[in-house]
Amino acid sequence: MPYVQRDENGKVIGLYAQLQAGYAEELLEDENEEVTAFLSPPADASPAIRQFSEPMLAAGFAAMGFTKAQIDAFFEAVSSL
Repeated sequence: MPYVQRDENGKVIGLYAQLQAGYAEELLEDENEEVTAFLSPPADASPAIRQFSEPMLAAGFAAMGFTKAQIDAFFEAVSSL
């Protein structure tokens, strides 16, 4: 049963095994719909991942000679982890 952290709109943005005073004090069942949704993001999460440190990633992929299709395939694979 995790303690959940929510954003200003009430969306679950974090799960914790222990109480986090001041920001994750609500305890939910493991089978709770919001908990399972947080742990299993939709497959279209790859654009969000793609935004992380984008200049560094772009430089790395360019240095390795990746094509746009190969980069897309990489992020599709990552989103399924």
